[in-house]
Amino acid sequence: MIWKRKKHPLPKFPTSVASVFRNCCEVVSSDNIPVLRSQLENSMNQLRASISNNPTMDLNLATSIYKVCIELLDNYDRFSTKEQGLIIGAVRYFAVAEDPFPDEIFFFFFDDDFRVLNHVLEKIGWDEYYIDVPE
Repeated sequence: MIWKRKKHPLPKFPTSVASVFRNCCEVVSSDNIPVLRSQLENSMNQLRASISNNPTMDLNLATSIYKVCIELLDNYDRFSTKEQGLIIGAVRYFAVAEDPFPDEIFFFFFDDDFRVLNHVLEKIGWDEYYIDVPE
């Protein structure tokens, strides 16, 4: 058997990323998707409002993450139960969870968020939605 190396593993630092992500993973009813969309929108509104306090924050990266999360939620019913759990985990990690790296901290901002999302995108086979690593 040939093992394919993952392009987008979960970040190893900080070590709590994987456990926080796993705690966010849960299959939810399609009826709950509007609530998650609302949480995403609220999160983005808060980020937009805080840009004046954090002028180096990469709002473009946050917007890219947001758009991919919305696309995943729009297609939620097309995925297997396992994939749905991963999708909810990525959305919650970005929009709701207490990150190991809070998004307001200088330098890290959304580094862990986009890496978690890319990990999920790889797992579900949505390679065309990968978010490029910021330079």
